[in-house]
Formats: sequence, C-alpha cells, structure tokens
Amino acid sequence: MTRIAQLDDKGAVVAWSPLGGEHADVIALGSKEKGGIGFDDYGGELQLYDFNIANPHGSHEPRLLGSIATATRFGSIAWTPGNAHLHADATADADDLGLLAGGMLDGTVSLWKPSSLLRNAAASSDPSAAPLATVTPGGGNAGGITALKFNPHEKERYTLACGGTS
Repeated sequence: MTRIAQLDDKGAVVAWSPLGGEHADVIALGSKEKGGIGFDDYGGELQLYDFNIANPHGSHEPRLLGSIATATRFGSIAWTPGNAHLHADATADADDLGLLAGGMLDGTVSLWKPSSLLRNAAASSDPSAAPLATVTPGGGNAGGITALKFNPHEKERYTLACGGTS
C-alpha cells in the first residue's frame, strides 16, 4: 500500500467525511491518547483535516480546517451526511455537513456539527463549535464508548448505535 499523506504523533480515532465534492478528502480526528495532542489526561481534541488527495496538482500535506478542545478523550468517532446531498437544487442547506458523534472515554456520546468547526477554525473556543448535545447511553456506562456507527440507511441516518467497555 502506498502512503499518500500522514499526520505525525496523533493517537486518534478517525472518520472520513461521508460527503463528496470539496469535502471528500476531509477527515475528523478525535484524540485517543494523551501523547502528541497536548491535553494530557484531562481532555482531548476534535480536529478536521483536509488531505487534498483528489487534487493531483495540489499539496498532499494535511491542512487543519478547524478544531475544538473536548472535556475527555475519544474512544470512537462516526460521521453521517446531512441533508444537502439529498437535493440537487439550490434549496439545500449548503452549510449542512452532517453530524459527527464522538464516543468518549467517560462513557458519554457527544454530537457536533462539522460546519460549526469549519466556521470557527480561528477560534476553537467559540461556543457555536461546542457539542450540540452530550448524552449518557443506557443511563450510565462505567467504561468508555469504544464503538459508534450511524445507520447506513438514508431515512435512518441519524440513528446511532454504540458500544462500550462495560
């Protein structure tokens, strides 16, 4: 296998953008380990990178598009498309880049709008980039959420399954 691009020193979980077009080469990284990202044992970071793989003439150096600090590290991550890909006309919300779910090591699941992270690339502490919601599945999980998957069927694309260590 040929390596196209690489991020050094990132212990992270990864989700590819489910969207085509200009966002086809975007990945979400959720910090999984304390090394390299810089939040030690008390938190993590959600980052969006553009790998620019589809552009044969462009640089294949990953470019950070946006990030936000999180209260805890990630055990898993998933990305589902929004509604923009369903409409061919101009009525679609061009700002809808779907929904990111982070299975956190404290036993919670946090949800983010990737478009908020992109808009706030320069100010990761902006409250509009904060999670839309944080939930504790099953009334509480003593361990972390280590598996997440959005339903692949279009009408149920916001249904999320998760699993943990306890």
